[in-house]
Amino acid sequence: MRALAALAPLVDAVQLELGIALRWPGPWRARLVAACTEALPAPLAASHPAGAPPGDTAAAAPAPPVPRRLEFAGAALSGLVGLDAGRTGRLLLFPEGGGLFLFTGERLGHTPGGLCVEPTASGGLALRYDGPLLRFPNTTPFLDLETGLARAELVEGEIELRFAPGHAHEGPAEFGTVTGSVALERARHPVTASAFAEDGAPAGPWPRLRAALDLGGGASLALTLGLPGGEASGFLCRDGQHVAVAAAHAALGPADAPLAHVGLELELVDGRRLSIAARALHRLPVIRARGRAPVRVEFAACCLEGAPAAGPAGWLEVGGL
Repeated sequence: MRALAALAPLVDAVQLELGIALRWPGPWRARLVAACTEALPAPLAASHPAGAPPGDTAAAAPAPPVPRRLEFAGAALSGLVGLDAGRTGRLLLFPEGGGLFLFTGERLGHTPGGLCVEPTASGGLALRYDGPLLRFPNTTPFLDLETGLARAELVEGEIELRFAPGHAHEGPAEFGTVTGSVALERARHPVTASAFAEDGAPAGPWPRLRAALDLGGGASLALTLGLPGGEASGFLCRDGQHVAVAAAHAALGPADAPLAHVGLELELVDGRRLSIAARALHRLPVIRARGRAPVRVEFAACCLEGAPAAGPAGWLEVGGL
């Protein structure tokens, strides 16, 4: 049923509940109402094969997406994209002036368009998105859905970005750069940012701290650290070489803002030691289901303290505290 298929990208775009699309006046609500009107006779018709619309065939289920994550941090825009094997995905954009642009979807790959992240022939990634985004004026967490969504407005977004790794690599994770453009409400903005890409679902200890930071001087750090004071893994990337992290210790900020200040002490397998201090520029606390109990996870685009320029240097994530 073509009309029902037309509903799918709208449901993806407003994954929290179908009613969201009816709250905001504009083209997305108009499309939803038109598709509902066109599709209504089909569900009411008898399910006898003779009454089935001609030419309709069951489409083969598309292959599930590869779990993948892309983070980028730039002066004008920072973003995080995550795809899960269960066809869920999320796109977060933090503009320089504050606030949040958000897309979440649960049926990625079932319909044309939407959020797509694919490998390129050069070993990088191509990200495309064309559809609605929820724009929030701030990232204050909320528990009541209606109250929280009342702060947001629905805007049109068109995003085309390409990730290029800094050097050839064989592992699942690498640093590089993101270039391209982001159009929000038909105003297009160029994007140039440092970035980190990783294939596979996040693994490692829990609770944990994860970091992907451009340290300057051609060095970048990827770290996963169990909390408190647990197992550490990751690498320092410099001059096309990866040096593994042997041990790490983190000092976090207060309980209500653990990424407001983060101090890291690291030891590499070659004996070198590093001290890093970072602080959040844009924070997004969320609640996620994990096992029987929900946990708080906080994401933050951050800068390095003491750096000559206080622009975004990467991303921090802490969860399960």
